[in-house]
Amino acid sequence: MALTKVDISLMDNIGTTANKLLAYDGSGNLPAVDGSQLINVNTGVTNSASDPVITTNPSGGVGTQWNNTTSGEVYVCTDATAGENVWTNIGAGTGNVQPWGFQGTAYGYHFGSNDNDNGSLQKYSFTSDGNATDLGTVTVARNTWVGFTAETHGYNHGGHMGSTSNVTDKFNMSTDANSTDVGDMLVSAHQRGGSSSLTYAYVAGSVNSVTNIDKHSFATDGNATDVGDLAQGLVGPAGTQV
Repeated sequence: MALTKVDISLMDNIGTTANKLLAYDGSGNLPAVDGSQLINVNTGVTNSASDPVITTNPSGGVGTQWNNTTSGEVYVCTDATAGENVWTNIGAGTGNVQPWGFQGTAYGYHFGSNDNDNGSLQKYSFTSDGNATDLGTVTVARNTWVGFTAETHGYNHGGHMGSTSNVTDKFNMSTDANSTDVGDMLVSAHQRGGSSSLTYAYVAGSVNSVTNIDKHSFATDGNATDVGDLAQGLVGPAGTQV
């Protein structure tokens, strides 16, 4: 069939330069073009062989998709806070990537605390009602200590069992096992008050007018340091934080 004038005009406008129309080639493929000027195209998808982490800051912000090409897991950024991003698993798997918070969601822990106890370390579930299980012991049986929760480990400081203690015990919250002694407080004391940040525990007060404030790192095992004093000595003070 002979080409008409309209057909010739249309073919003259096919190409990859300005003001031209794109057309499929003989294999059904579009030619390569510069896409930098495209608008309203969602490019917020990352393919990676590993999962994102909380410090994976997506340039696309909330709604950015992350595909793990190794496991097949798919995540979407639901909170784009620099350094504390939340990546929600939207695939069939589990395990959201998000900053750790102070309040636990899995287990509660208690330590033995009387003269007839062997220093047992027990845990019970927050998700199903039932009895506690004995998962190990502390390093020295004692009572009236102060406990803390970090991201992966629990701690207890000081205490009393016949005499006061300066021990700092640490136990793993992902593996049931005995506590380990990871350092000492500045003084042997009990009935102390505690507060904590994401990275440090602070212990203050006690009997015998102890006023010093001890600071202990969650990231590095070692002895506490003295970072100041209470305005006055307090016995068994309550502790909290903001």
